[in-house]
Amino acid sequence: MKKLLFIALATGMVASSHALVNFELDNPFQTVTAPESGSISLLFTGSVTFQSSGWTISSFIVEHPALASYSDSLSINMRPEFSAAYGGVNYSGPIFEVVVTSTSLGDYFYNNTFGSIFSEAFLYATDGVNTITDSEFFSVKVEAVPEPATFAVLGLGAAALVRKRRK
Repeated sequence: MKKLLFIALATGMVASSHALVNFELDNPFQTVTAPESGSISLLFTGSVTFQSSGWTISSFIVEHPALASYSDSLSINMRPEFSAAYGGVNYSGPIFEVVVTSTSLGDYFYNNTFGSIFSEAFLYATDGVNTITDSEFFSVKVEAVPEPATFAVLGLGAAALVRKRRK
């Protein structure tokens, strides 16, 4: 009986912890075209909602997304606007950005920080006694810029199809 009571209590604590703070990314799976040179920043926005007063963010960790081979990973910059959420107030807006360079091609969703399968952003909140966590998976797909010759070949093919249909 004591085991059942403990399991029920532990389950209730876990369920209520996620109800106390909710962290969401607006668009966690993004695709971007690689820049021809230099780098660009891909913005991840989202929200943090506190369901009870007295809770504040104690830390926020974002794992660096990497290729499946772990041969390359993208860097992360935290957005200064996100510091408003550390005061325990509900927040919606920019959270972090991923820097994509001209040589970064592929699907960046593996976690290069802890060696697990997906990149994840973790939000830890505390009321001074207890700590709770909420997290979101995310990924970045970087595609190549088509060369002008590719567009020319596509245009010639489309023109040939139009001409063939007219005959």
